[in-house]
Amino acid sequence: MTFEFENKIRWAAYVTAATVAFVYPLSTSFSSDANPDEFKKQFEELISDGLEKATKSTTDTGAAMGHVPTEIGELFAYLKEGKYKDFPVSDKETYKSRGPHAKFGRPVRVFFDAAIAKSLSMEGTTHAAGSSVVKEMFKKDGTTLDGWAVMTKTRENSDKGKGWFWSEIILTDAEPKIVAAGNGVRLCSGCHSRGKDFVLSKLPK
Repeated sequence: MTFEFENKIRWAAYVTAATVAFVYPLSTSFSSDANPDEFKKQFEELISDGLEKATKSTTDTGAAMGHVPTEIGELFAYLKEGKYKDFPVSDKETYKSRGPHAKFGRPVRVFFDAAIAKSLSMEGTTHAAGSSVVKEMFKKDGTTLDGWAVMTKTRENSDKGKGWFWSEIILTDAEPKIVAAGNGVRLCSGCHSRGKDFVLSKLPK
């Protein structure tokens, strides 16, 4: 199984899970009399609605507790200025992402703030409030920045992902595309739930 195909299967699973968990119980069932075009339209609407619900915040964010802002305008300015590059630990080189950020298998580079670098190095089971990770996402060429994925802990209790602020921002020729921004984003926390207190990235060796 190729890396690209493996990631497409993983992303399909995320989409299916989001659809079943967040949309199907609330949506009208498909019409048994619908023609193929109408059925396709209904299905596409269902998927789109599922992803929209899965990328929404499910709880109040509250005040930022670390270096990384949680207000989206301030966060975008923070990222554009590259302030996260002052974090003490980061990957020296990009590597292919195994998550569904931006595009499958696109190059990424991760920056760890002091708090989370310390807890990861000590193999702690939880991270302190204010701990932050910023992931740079690149286009295929590995040099053109495509956007960022951000997670910062805003509460001591992770509370099934609600204690983490999640954001993904994609750069475009016009306004940046905000894929997710808020605490308890289900698609983010669902994927990250298998990480160490929701952190999947490993410290560079």
